[in-house]
Amino acid sequence: MASIRMQRTFQAAAHLRCPVCHASLSVQEPAALRCSKGHAYNVSSKGTVNFVPQTKPLKGYDAHFFQCRRSVVQAGLYDSLTQALIEAVSVYLQPCLSKRPVLLDAGCGEGHMAATMAQSGMFDQVLAVDLAKDAIAQCAKGDTSGAVWMVANLASLPVGDGAVDCLLNVYSPANYQEFTRVLAPGGLLIKVVPGPEHMAQLRRAVGLPAEGSRTTSEVEDLFKLRFDLVESRLVTQTSPVPAHLLPDLLGMTPVLFDLPESGSGAVRTVGASACDGAGAAGVSTSGTRTPALEEITIQGRVLVGRRR
Repeated sequence: MASIRMQRTFQAAAHLRCPVCHASLSVQEPAALRCSKGHAYNVSSKGTVNFVPQTKPLKGYDAHFFQCRRSVVQAGLYDSLTQALIEAVSVYLQPCLSKRPVLLDAGCGEGHMAATMAQSGMFDQVLAVDLAKDAIAQCAKGDTSGAVWMVANLASLPVGDGAVDCLLNVYSPANYQEFTRVLAPGGLLIKVVPGPEHMAQLRRAVGLPAEGSRTTSEVEDLFKLRFDLVESRLVTQTSPVPAHLLPDLLGMTPVLFDLPESGSGAVRTVGASACDGAGAAGVSTSGTRTPALEEITIQGRVLVGRRR
């Protein structure tokens, strides 16, 4: 007998399509989704589906990364951003709320935003995809939100044309061609890109520029080429970093993925200082003092647009 979470995935099949041949999907008992061309995708007992089983693990995006990210999110460091997204959905999707719309979180990570939206009661279905298998495993772990979790590629989403009313894309690469395809006419895209002060304290602590390589204005310009921009809002939350949370903070940010070897000593020093209970400052292997990391800023530019 199918579990409750498997049944939710079966119910979502009406909104899905085969990412290989683009045919619609139907339920194949006891635990699979299958298209008319014979492509089949197993549904796990937790309701998850892997639409790209041959995909290799992504560098840095492993189980430890997503476990750390969940700990940081649960500590409240992303609360302001979460509230901003809830407000954007409730304001700009209001005409659709009477018909119980469908939401897709494209690049869902550890699943916090999708789970929050599923628990809000505003959506009939919440679909969430990420290319990292470990991300979807973390999403499904102990989940009671009702969201449907899928491993999939943003370049070929397993979602039907015009099947969703709202699409979230939070701190994740975008595929605007696919986003346009899966959104219903007038559908809502809410994209979050790092603001100039996002993780700035950590970047400075390890010797990286305070800002990333692409400015938010560049991303906004690309956004406006495909969608009608209805709001652009900068959300900022600066929170204290207790010593026990610092290892998780260091473990959950892509900021450190491409850190040059010269900065690795600073990372080890910051982490070791927390473990020693000496605060979040220390002396690097070169003898220079690593800046204190007593607080961290989570900042995102929230872009809200409508499908043309």
